Amino acid sequence: AMIKAVFDELFRSGRYDILEKWLNMLPDDIKNTDLIIRYFSAKLLYHYNSEHDAASDIFLALIKLNEKDTYVNACIEYSDILLVKGKAREAVKLLENLIKTEKDTVKYTKISLELAKAYYGLGAEHYDKIISVLDKTIKLNDEMNLRDFHSEIYSRYGRVYQSRGVFSKALHYFKNVIELENNVFKKFQTLTDIVLLHSW
Repeated sequence: AMIKAVFDELFRSGRYDILEKWLNMLPDDIKNTDLIIRYFSAKLLYHYNSEHDAASDIFLALIKLNEKDTYVNACIEYSDILLVKGKAREAVKLLENLIKTEKDTVKYTKISLELAKAYYGLGAEHYDKIISVLDKTIKLNDEMNLRDFHSEIYSRYGRVYQSRGVFSKALHYFKNVIELENNVFKKFQTLTDIVLLHSW
């Protein structure tokens, strides 16, 4: 139960080694039957071990089970693997269908962030769609007084404006990310983006 309580925080902090150690210590029956633990295992396989196919198999199995605790997150992670494999259209289709019926603000936000990423993978003609998705998402987050995703939303805005060559707007959003972001890896990535902007 403890791993479930701390997984997200440790994952965001990049403590994959600790999480993997804890998951490996669990009995096989729990690793095979507890859907949330299976989701955690697949997430580590994907992000930490880069075992895309093994992670895909687990995410697909969880998607087929359609359980409320893991369904949306498994869809998001699976669509991310599709993007890595160059299958942006498949990812967009999955996420557009998913977002239509989602009522939970946190899940909706996670889906929309991944959808923005998927649209980005389709190229410049989809940048207006990205901005539209992000505008709707940040408005919803503000209405619900939810601040947890602002950093990631600003990062997506920054990338779109950077790609469009609107560097002043990109810089504005990247600076907001630096102020809000606690994850050292994401902060470093954003600092790199800012350095690149200043080199133009």
